[in-house]
Amino acid sequence: MHRSGNKTYMCLDGSIERISMQFQKIQLSSSAYDTAWVAMVPSPTSPNHPCFPQCLDWLIKHQHSDGSWGLDHFQPFLIKDYLSTTLACIIALEHWKVGQEQVRKGLNFIGSNFSSILDKRLQSPIGFDIIFPGMLEYALDIGLDVPIEHHEIDNILRQRDAELHSEQGSCNARETYLAYVAEGLGNLHDWKETMKYQRKNGSLFNSPATTAAAMMHCYDSKAHEYLQSLLLKFDSSVPTLYPVDVHTHLHLIDMIEKLGIAEHFRHEIKCILDKAYRSWLLEEEEIHSDVATCAMAFRLLRLNGYNVSSDCLIGLGDVHYFSNTLQGYLKDVNTVLELYKASQIKIYPNEQGLDKLASWSRMFLKEALITNQNLGHPIGLQEVDYNLKFPIWLRLERLEHKNTIENFTLDNLQVLKTSYECYSIKDNDLVRLALDCFQTSQCTYQEELRMLDKYFHCFIVYMNRYFNPPFFSFNDHIS
Repeated sequence: MHRSGNKTYMCLDGSIERISMQFQKIQLSSSAYDTAWVAMVPSPTSPNHPCFPQCLDWLIKHQHSDGSWGLDHFQPFLIKDYLSTTLACIIALEHWKVGQEQVRKGLNFIGSNFSSILDKRLQSPIGFDIIFPGMLEYALDIGLDVPIEHHEIDNILRQRDAELHSEQGSCNARETYLAYVAEGLGNLHDWKETMKYQRKNGSLFNSPATTAAAMMHCYDSKAHEYLQSLLLKFDSSVPTLYPVDVHTHLHLIDMIEKLGIAEHFRHEIKCILDKAYRSWLLEEEEIHSDVATCAMAFRLLRLNGYNVSSDCLIGLGDVHYFSNTLQGYLKDVNTVLELYKASQIKIYPNEQGLDKLASWSRMFLKEALITNQNLGHPIGLQEVDYNLKFPIWLRLERLEHKNTIENFTLDNLQVLKTSYECYSIKDNDLVRLALDCFQTSQCTYQEELRMLDKYFHCFIVYMNRYFNPPFFSFNDHIS
């Protein structure tokens, strides 16, 4: 039983208590792709030996029965991700001359599915057209007999070269993007220049793969500490993105509020927002280095009464400023949707930067909606369309709760350079509680309506009996 105000909710399965206990936990899937890159890092004191041998053991134990590596539940539309991940794992094992049986099975998987590599209809991980050809070239250099026809390999490499020589996007954004996918460039890349993107936690872009690739070319103690800490935390493997705690918790609060169950977790929500607010004031990287996280933090903190300035979003009022970021170069719809929602939380008349942000982000989303481009997980057409039709100030809470419940998808899958799952609380727990609470509230409203109807009819009878002159009906008069 859980009490909120004067209402009592019976939670037969203890879902509120169970969800409350899980608030601080972050479930983040291990990435075979990133673990493979970490496995390739040589020891700084003994270059002929791996720096992190436990990664090789993890790779050998986590190959699928079909010879591939990747997420446990096979997703056919992500076949390119499985191919890229499998190639990375094969290279790591072959590089250190271990797991020959796993290498053989992995090569068979690639040979059986290589036709998908050039299929433009399939979803590609970020940087696939650069990273996969780069790994393929490296695999051939170390003597792997990759079961792909030579003319197909030449075609793949030609497309990679065309991609590298294209001039799309601004110079700064292009440089940032190439640094982000630098593991696919090998010796073609200026790795010392890439180290300017290193963050305070020692990583490059919070990406273990990029960080490991940089360590293969120029050792860095902070990068070493970053990777070592991840291996300890994730049991000999690494995720594809870390840290993600702030973003995941803010996304959880956002979802809980849209589902209409925030009243049950006021203490937990306040603890998370207090922590996020401290990070905001200290301008910590986990919030301010990621555009989507910054926009979501601004919106949720301001809506919950925290004094946050819109200064961090002012520059993004200029679409060219956004185009110079990594997310801008990738035309990331998820990020632009967060910016659009943040732009609506304007409380001061001099925040014209938010007006400009609302203007271009709305146009961007309309174009994305029409062309259906770059709409991947977890955001699809429905959420973009809903936010364009119903700005925050036009929404009715209970109708939004109903819409969120009806369109809820049990899917935590996201795709960067590889696919991954990240969540704090299982979605089915949240939506089950939301449905129970919504049905309870509807029963309460219907009972209140019946009581009002009863009182109203009693009032009409009373007025007709005691206060009306002859030949006058109060009931007829009001109707």
